[in-house]
Amino acid sequence: MEPGERFDTVAARIAAKLESWTDEEAGGARVVRRARVRGRDFSGRRDAILPDVMIAFEPGYRTSDETAAGLSPGAAFAPNLSRVAADHVDSDAEGTDGFLFTTKPFARSDPAIEDIGASALSFFGLTDPGGRPGRDLWTP
Repeated sequence: MEPGERFDTVAARIAAKLESWTDEEAGGARVVRRARVRGRDFSGRRDAILPDVMIAFEPGYRTSDETAAGLSPGAAFAPNLSRVAADHVDSDAEGTDGFLFTTKPFARSDPAIEDIGASALSFFGLTDPGGRPGRDLWTP
């Protein structure tokens, strides 16, 4: 077995184990939605510093504050007592609807990603010269 093959095999095993991880106290709920392996599922300009395996948690699960600080918590699961409500670091982008902070209420109840640009332009009194799709979320 070549070194690259060994990495592929070990990383794939780790990813599979993470994806099968369940929380028995929560009725067997899945913990990890997806585990991606560097080189197989993602790559980038700086492969040497990318993680070997990146995980995206199921809703309700995340990396602990201790883990983010480089510490190791004592248990696999703990209640999230953090007051941060916009935690999205460990989410799967495909399962994250997104969020927009605004102090101005929306006039529309069905926002879409293409509406963000149109709304920003409208806010500054500008129009889109390219005619891209999108509606101003603050105009009925």
